[in-house]
Amino acid sequence: MGQKLIKILMQYFVYENRVHDKAIIHKGDCPFCNFGNGVSDGSCSSKHGWWLGPFDSFIEAKFKATATKRKLVRECLNCSRVK
Repeated sequence: MGQKLIKILMQYFVYENRVHDKAIIHKGDCPFCNFGNGVSDGSCSSKHGWWLGPFDSFIEAKFKATATKRKLVRECLNCSRVK
């Protein structure tokens, strides 16, 4: 794999959901994230929330997720770093 492709595959995103007051950290290739497009390929409105990122590291994404001050901040259960 080329270095550029590896860097893209290792990106992280945060979904900030204002309705449920949570910020969920996703790997870019998670099917729920789809590199910040979500399951609707980005065609959805921001009625419930929005994507933040990309971030080059988990630590950077965690910092941003925490900075949202949402009640729940965690990793996506589908793409958790620890399987």
